[in-house]
Amino acid sequence: MIGKILFFVSMLVYCPIAGLNAAAVVTFTKPRATLPGPPVVFIPGDGGSMVEARLNMTTGRKGCPEQRDWYRLWLNVEELIPKDVPCQVQAMQLFFDPKTNKSLSREGVEIRIPGFGNTHDVEYIDDSWLAYFADNVGAYAHNLVEALVSNGYIRGRSVRGASFDFRLSMASNTEYFLRLRKLIESTYADNSNTNVALISHSMGGLYTTWFLNHQSKAWKDKYINSFISLSTPWAGSTESLQAIVSGFTFHVPLLNPLVVRTEQRSWESNFLLLPNAKVWPSGKVFILTDKRNYTAQPSDVADLLQELGLSTDIYHYVRDANDPKNTSSVLPPHPEVTTYCMYGTELATDNVYDYRAKTFPDVQPIISTVPGDGTVSHESLSSCKKWESSKTVEMQFPSASHTDMLKGKDPINAILKILLQRQ
Repeated sequence: MIGKILFFVSMLVYCPIAGLNAAAVVTFTKPRATLPGPPVVFIPGDGGSMVEARLNMTTGRKGCPEQRDWYRLWLNVEELIPKDVPCQVQAMQLFFDPKTNKSLSREGVEIRIPGFGNTHDVEYIDDSWLAYFADNVGAYAHNLVEALVSNGYIRGRSVRGASFDFRLSMASNTEYFLRLRKLIESTYADNSNTNVALISHSMGGLYTTWFLNHQSKAWKDKYINSFISLSTPWAGSTESLQAIVSGFTFHVPLLNPLVVRTEQRSWESNFLLLPNAKVWPSGKVFILTDKRNYTAQPSDVADLLQELGLSTDIYHYVRDANDPKNTSSVLPPHPEVTTYCMYGTELATDNVYDYRAKTFPDVQPIISTVPGDGTVSHESLSSCKKWESSKTVEMQFPSASHTDMLKGKDPINAILKILLQRQ
């Protein structure tokens, strides 16, 4: 059992978060008769939403159930043991159709994202007792939401969550953005017509920017107070590159990266988060192999995928469909609302993957690092500085990891000061 708990703890270093000492978060006193600050809608990151599945397959992987009523697929700590992971991969895998540019689940697998509009399913992506006793590894945005509630916010009314299918890129999630717009409008109305602050984490920042850039200025002026972006990989993350090449296990020793690689290669989001060539010098190498090296340039990425035996269709679709059409900049256009770009610094972060003298790509590389937040490099996180706008405020947090931005004392207190207008 101890080994199993250690496995769970390691598995969730990347997404879910351990508990925060509540005493570390400042509680501001304010009369409860009025709103403490602008109502909040939280947009989670990659892996930050619960995913539920229902199975009705005629054929499937040996040892995996073919029939199963609705159950929690992600995150499910109980089933994140090596013998069960292939079953999760089977259910989470997508299949891209280049004729329709749609990514679909396996036939007989039905997926839904629960809890849209509430906070529970972004506070905890596994709310089981097992996850709780395994160091509360199923907690995600709970510390942030709890800090807001401690300062007068109300779950489901003045603080809400907007979970989504994180396997997809923005261009494939049209229905989600329609629901997000309605959620923001209802949150505005439910809080005495007070405009709404959007808080995002990680890939949620790309989602939020995309959403805001598809709204009119009049709509944003009426409904949006501000946009607080936490740990956004503006120029991608090398971990997505490793996931596609040789699989990424989140540093779990018992998990086979080649098993999870099948799932990771099928997600649009991993192609969305590949390092963006616009921020790196054209000769900057990310992959070293005996045969040749690969940069982030589109032609190199296409060559890499072909070397891996993969179709380039999903890569080209995700790149082109989510392109901000602003080819001179690494960033999409500024969302034209007050934007806080907050991120951690000074932690070793993957930079170059060396597969030389190895059986590429079916082995794990030697990794060299650069400063960042442990998941995303400083170059990517700080790309928001390229927005030359008076509406952008950059805030750095030394030694704060990618997920510390949701749980750490300093980031949470900075968010509270922004929302509550306190010095």
